[in-house]
Amino acid sequence: MCSSDLTATSELPATDLSQRVAVHIRNATYHNMLRYAPEPVLPRDAFVQCPTGNGLFVIDIGYVSGFPDAVRIVRSTGCPVIDKAIVNALRQWRFMPHSIWKATLPVSFDARGR
Repeated sequence: MCSSDLTATSELPATDLSQRVAVHIRNATYHNMLRYAPEPVLPRDAFVQCPTGNGLFVIDIGYVSGFPDAVRIVRSTGCPVIDKAIVNALRQWRFMPHSIWKATLPVSFDARGR
């Protein structure tokens, strides 16, 4: 299996990303591999502390179960509160069993609206 790249947007209030996230694997794009993907639940003042940021997260996925085995921060967003919220959300993601074993998730946000 190949590793995958997932792209997600940060929007409030939290919604289920599973209908909006596509999984890109080398020469193909799949829209139904992600079964459940809640967005991070952020504290109200999270963007006051860190109005902008870019991070990179990796999800190791149980190939048979589709459940995350581990979530790693490859590059922090620069805000520990937001990093923790993202990791907690990614641990809840559910993938279609027997589909992928690893996903890379770039995360960027700009609360200033630019």
